[in-house]
Amino acid sequence: MLDARKVKAEKPRNIKRRNQKAIVALLQNSAEMTIPEIADRLELSRTSATQIVNELCREKVLKKVGTRDSTTAGGKPPRVFSMNASFRYTIIVIIGNDFISCNISNMKCRVIQRRVRELSDLGRWNGWNLAMEVTADEVKLLLKESGIRKEQICMMVVACGGVVDRKRGVCMFPIGTKRMNDFPVC
Repeated sequence: MLDARKVKAEKPRNIKRRNQKAIVALLQNSAEMTIPEIADRLELSRTSATQIVNELCREKVLKKVGTRDSTTAGGKPPRVFSMNASFRYTIIVIIGNDFISCNISNMKCRVIQRRVRELSDLGRWNGWNLAMEVTADEVKLLLKESGIRKEQICMMVVACGGVVDRKRGVCMFPIGTKRMNDFPVC
């Protein structure tokens, strides 16, 4: 989890961005929290926590889910916030020796839609090209079945067996193929 504690000589906009990330990470892993709980957990002032939470609510990253009973001392009941799970989505693709798995996860890291395609011919000489074509088709079908628009996707992750050269964007010696060529991943 991100740490919201003070870092020496940091610019105010960087501090705000770091605190926003810390609050989002905290609420991704927690069901619901009040502003005082967020402030205490991340060692933020209640004013800072309130401003950041309100801003994240305006952007629809977080949502208000209700209130809790006020303390014995009285006062306004504390508002309860949680992550807006449907704010954005992530596509996760896993290319195995004989299958391609495509999943969509929400902001709470829960898989909401899944497709698995068994492929026995990935090991042939052009198997990697076939894998890329099938992956593109499966992702299109996954989006269609889920009803999620492309604009709602914030990230796509592709995992494959083999040695990946990130700088060149290729998978060297991919598992399941007989060839030693570099196959493009990006």
